[in-house]
Amino acid sequence: MLAHEEVLKWNYAKSYLNIFINEYIFLCYEFKGIIVIINLSEDSVARAQKEFYLSEESLEWTKKHLQRFSDGDIFPKPFEFHAIWSDWADIKAKLTAQNLYKYETGATRIMAVPKSTIGFRISHQLDPIDTLIYFSLIYYIVPQLEKYRFDFSQGISCSYRFKLDENGNLFDKDIQNKAWEAFEDNTKKHAQNFEYILATDIADFYNNIYTHRVHNSICDSYEYFSESTEESKHVAKLLENFLMSLTASSSKGIPVGPTASIVISEFILTDIDHFLFNNNVTFTRYADDLRIFAKTKQETYKILQELTKYLYTHHKLSLSSAKTYLKLSSTFVEEVFDPELEENKKKEKWHNILGSSAFDMYGMGEEEEAEAKKERKVIVDTLVFHEILDYVLESNEKFDLGVARHLFGKMKKIEDSEITLKVIQNLENLLPAIKNVCLFLIKIVDKNFVEANRTMIATKINELREYKIPFVNLWIDYMLIKNEHLRTLELTDKVFKKFGGISFKRKSFLMALFKKKFSFIREQKELSFSLDPWSLRALIYASQILPTEERAWLDKISSKDILNVSVKKYVRKMNKNYESEV
Repeated sequence: MLAHEEVLKWNYAKSYLNIFINEYIFLCYEFKGIIVIINLSEDSVARAQKEFYLSEESLEWTKKHLQRFSDGDIFPKPFEFHAIWSDWADIKAKLTAQNLYKYETGATRIMAVPKSTIGFRISHQLDPIDTLIYFSLIYYIVPQLEKYRFDFSQGISCSYRFKLDENGNLFDKDIQNKAWEAFEDNTKKHAQNFEYILATDIADFYNNIYTHRVHNSICDSYEYFSESTEESKHVAKLLENFLMSLTASSSKGIPVGPTASIVISEFILTDIDHFLFNNNVTFTRYADDLRIFAKTKQETYKILQELTKYLYTHHKLSLSSAKTYLKLSSTFVEEVFDPELEENKKKEKWHNILGSSAFDMYGMGEEEEAEAKKERKVIVDTLVFHEILDYVLESNEKFDLGVARHLFGKMKKIEDSEITLKVIQNLENLLPAIKNVCLFLIKIVDKNFVEANRTMIATKINELREYKIPFVNLWIDYMLIKNEHLRTLELTDKVFKKFGGISFKRKSFLMALFKKKFSFIREQKELSFSLDPWSLRALIYASQILPTEERAWLDKISSKDILNVSVKKYVRKMNKNYESEV
């Protein structure tokens, strides 16, 4: 028990702390008029003594997953992964020997990505070694998450069901392909029994997740079954440490982009599921979109109030006021599901052509591509793609990204120069789907098309570059590198100037490699020690264009960074492997 004077000093000291006191234990005292605070929590005292090492099993699963699906569905796959797989034995040995309590995260690429409405969302591409560790850590907890969640058949948690397997799969596609349909079916079912539907979602969910609650939610999932172990405690704490390191200890936010983050988000959302269920609330959820059902208006307001309090008190989250609305169930069902509405008739027809699910986290794996070839005749015989593209282009208030992603995925299997021209002519209107557009053009554009439309294509690409959006330009450059015919275009962008941002330097080095700009790469060697990690690795990779004797400078680059070492090995081993990703 603190003496009265000590309590006063402690209360005075707390006013200086921008943290949640109940998460930690502090020793606080005054020395020569200065308040001294010492963190005595288990983490600060014992962290240096703790040890945890990734298993080979977790890393092997991560390797298979990333080889099939890359590190997410937003950015192009970094070429560094080719180097990692080429040097896998050494990389795996170093990571299994790394005490994760002493691991420091690398540099994350952060870009503003166009949203389906006017504006941007911040997205992240982790350092490739960080990606390996992130996915390997979630490998340990996915089975527990699925055990903790409500069974899919209950219609509560409809989205992102997980099922690890030896092939590197993360999602349970058998269930996931039914997810959106289940969400809508449960809405219709409950609407028959309740007068009102309250629709809402969590404001800026990923960016506002409190990282200490990530730790607590994971631990709660084990405690719920009295199955807490030392391993589960370590993984929960290490994920908290990892996320804190990525956000520079801000205690807030998880990376948007890596699919491993979906697992983290579902731990938080499952806690919210349990709160609503324990309070006898009837609801269904898809990701952070909630539909809550009630008999009276008074009941909906009571639920909304309690949910708002719980989100703030336990997770420091809030509901989006712009996306929270209350409607009569009959009105909601009529507006969303009425099969006689012309818009719904169109979407039903497109739904049957584009696929049965809105799930497209990764695009297609090899087996899905093989299966899709069987559909080719059916797809080629349809004339609806122009209609769907026109719908996407005319969606001025809110771009329908879900439809656009599926449309461009399906159109990669047809040869229609007219629709390809329409896409290129409307590049500026397709910014939210720039990734899918570029992947479509990589696949579909051939030499004859470029020769017939050279000036128009170059003009439209140059106009898009004038927006000066790094994320958009990243995908354009990826497209130019991956399609040899588009690469021949004469574009006004000065790709090879000496100075620019991180993204600009990296793409400059990679484009120089593919355009065989020997002198540019030679000139850049002198700047290697001032480059950021992403750009330095690109320069190392681009040096493969130089004669062997001119690569001696690579020996001067520090060998402390295991990824730099692997990229150097890869360059020397592969020698002029121009076909890798960017």
